[in-house]
Amino acid sequence: MITVSQLKYNNTADLLTEMARQYSSREAVLSPKKISRDYQIKFQSLTFAELDNLANAYAELFFREGVGPGIKVLMMMRPGLEFTAAVFGIFRTGALPVLIDPGMGRKNFLKCVEQIRPEALLAIPAVHWLRPLFRKKFASVKKAFSFGATPPPGVIRLEKAATAESIKNTGAAQFDAVKTTIDDPAAILFTTGSTGAPKGVLYTHKTFLAQVEIIRRVYGAGPEHVDMSAFPLFALFAVAMGMKSIIPRMDFTRPALVDPEVIIHTVKSQNVSFSFGSPAL
Repeated sequence: MITVSQLKYNNTADLLTEMARQYSSREAVLSPKKISRDYQIKFQSLTFAELDNLANAYAELFFREGVGPGIKVLMMMRPGLEFTAAVFGIFRTGALPVLIDPGMGRKNFLKCVEQIRPEALLAIPAVHWLRPLFRKKFASVKKAFSFGATPPPGVIRLEKAATAESIKNTGAAQFDAVKTTIDDPAAILFTTGSTGAPKGVLYTHKTFLAQVEIIRRVYGAGPEHVDMSAFPLFALFAVAMGMKSIIPRMDFTRPALVDPEVIIHTVKSQNVSFSFGSPAL
């Protein structure tokens, strides 16, 4: 049992700050960039210090645009370096990232959006272009952010703050994280709906922090391991524990259709020793 007194931090993003302090120049997250016909994969990466800086740059942008404590931010980004930094950036503002599995189908997905009523949307440009077709479902959204080329007018681009590439050439980004307690809401995560109607689950910072500690103790996860995050959310846990996290090349909404050769090559070439994925994978 993890007790409140054992938790040293008040915000999930504090874990990234601590890992950046301890392992600043060590690779934190790797994301596939190109793949050859013989499965040679070229990755792009961020160190813990660079990831921490990128999270701060995004937090500053979000906060300046009115994303702060209690604001629900629906995230519809592809897993990758910027996605990981954006989640930690949202934590630092006191806002709540909302994660809904797109694999549940459009009808269920839109029901979840209407139920949760997010005030902000962070998504790929295609989602913003299609949003007017479902205006009623997204009526609660007041602030729109994107990552990627050519979003509609009025959508704020994360590139305005930084990218995984540009953060390597800039100085340390600073952001004074909003003061939170471990009992404050941290995120809303929806179940997949595979065993019934999808349900939104409210996580507090205490929930995340306790889960990290339990995973450490029970599975021996830590900086000595290399993780392959075949479930995107687990990349956040891996980073929080100081593990190098590899995001594999796959369609996360259809894990059963993954190319086994790609996964095997990733495991071997990156010396993966720890992984979390769906039963189908």
